[in-house]
Amino acid sequence: MIKKTKTVDHDELFKLRSQLVASIDPIRSDGADLQDIIMQCTRKAIGEIDEIK
Repeated sequence: MIKKTKTVDHDELFKLRSQLVASIDPIRSDGADLQDIIMQCTRKAIGEIDEIK
């Protein structure tokens, strides 16, 4: 979308991105269970935890 425009309002794009990020609920989203598993795998890989629950 940005590439197709001749002028880019970076402030407006920042506001849109901020609204998008603010609307994400990582605890109750459809992918929350998958994200939890990925986080546990990451924590195990860096040595923060010993096993994945």
